[in-house]
Amino acid sequence: MRILIVEDNSEMRKTIRRFIASSDDKVKECEDGIDALETYKTFQPDWVLMDYEMKYKDGIKATSEIINADPNAKIILISQYNDQEIIDSAIRSGALKFIPKTTVWELKYFIENYGK
Repeated sequence: MRILIVEDNSEMRKTIRRFIASSDDKVKECEDGIDALETYKTFQPDWVLMDYEMKYKDGIKATSEIINADPNAKIILISQYNDQEIIDSAIRSGALKFIPKTTVWELKYFIENYGK
């Protein structure tokens, strides 16, 4: 599996990688949404794990850009915030799922069971 992690916090990127990636997976990382689309285009990941709040371009905008370029992109938005407005924005932008960082362990379960 090819996974793109877009997250501004390096410790959180490591945590996400630990929860989701096996030794067979290929993982690329971006520190901000501003790099997400170009990395998506060149890496062609199976999944994008996108943070909501980043310095230059937030996850909602970056998700929308990726979906506009590839409507079949599979993106999960992740955030420390868990309010309905953010969840609704994530889904409207094209994310398949919103997962709070407090339950980041749900990522693997969702990905493994997607489409079943």
